[in-house]
Amino acid sequence: MKATINNTSTGAILFTPQPCPQPPLIVLKNDKPLQVSTTYHCNSDPITIQPGNTYNITFDKWNTQLFATEGEYKLQANITVKGVQQQLETSVKIRQSSWIGNLWDLLLYRPIYNTLILCTTFLPGHDLGWSIILLTLLIRIILLIPNQRMMEQQKRMQKLQPKIAEIQKRYEGDQQKIGEETLKLWKEHNVNPLGSCLPVLIQMPILIALYYAISNGLDVGSTYFLYEPLKQINIESINAMFLNILDLSKPNVYVLPIIIGVLQFIQMKLALNRAKRKKERVKPEKKEEKPASDPSAAMGKSMTYIFPVLIALMTAGFPAGVGLYWGISTIFAILQQMWVNREKSEG
Repeated sequence: MKATINNTSTGAILFTPQPCPQPPLIVLKNDKPLQVSTTYHCNSDPITIQPGNTYNITFDKWNTQLFATEGEYKLQANITVKGVQQQLETSVKIRQSSWIGNLWDLLLYRPIYNTLILCTTFLPGHDLGWSIILLTLLIRIILLIPNQRMMEQQKRMQKLQPKIAEIQKRYEGDQQKIGEETLKLWKEHNVNPLGSCLPVLIQMPILIALYYAISNGLDVGSTYFLYEPLKQINIESINAMFLNILDLSKPNVYVLPIIIGVLQFIQMKLALNRAKRKKERVKPEKKEEKPASDPSAAMGKSMTYIFPVLIALMTAGFPAGVGLYWGISTIFAILQQMWVNREKSEG
């Protein structure tokens, strides 16, 4: 929530200091002043706006707590112009969240946010970094079986590569027939060519929820989203500096994105490693008989290089805490992929 005040008078405007929240503006609902938690320190210094200047009044830290319910709110400010006290007033209507927004909060955002804050209470120094690592491991364990199934899906896809190469050789030049026969083969063996992308798609909503939890969850007003037993936790006591070198609440533009990009590249290389070995085994004897390239394999090879770059760019624009989550999650995925590849080689 933001209110903008333009001083169009010939004299300076002086705000009278008010209680929380600051800047000095009173928020009312049903003509009753609203108050935020008194646990947190509020600045009460006077504010002066010179003639012709503009001042933005924001409630970023208290938005959720103050404007949590549907209704009409009034914003009042007591000002002094040339020694005369006046009162400015404006109103704003808050509409109820959609059922999708409520479902998002109920099933995803609040559980992740509360788990993250809860973890910090058990860690020395209320360290946010180690809390993110614990949360990441918990999420990866919950998704262990779905991810394993997706990797097995990819394993079946790789086993079909020789048959796909045979189809391409048999119907060389007829792309429509190749597509039809390939789709039929996938259907017969219950294979989804996009199966390897599903673990990433599953994690995207979690990543978005974590982004908001780190971006907004450390503000004092976000205690509204805490479950009742956690509402007494002092959000300001959480330490966002991981290992005293990485501020998890702000983007890290250079080092972290490179690390995340390299980890993502390693994971995707491991995922395609088995398919490459299979291709070498079925290599045609004569160059002129070389079958047409497999579109799915070509797409996978391209994504091996494109996707890590996209993830790195995304990491550069997100708070470093989101990058830390993705990095630990990727390391876990690498270990899981190495285990699956080992099972393949032994089988």
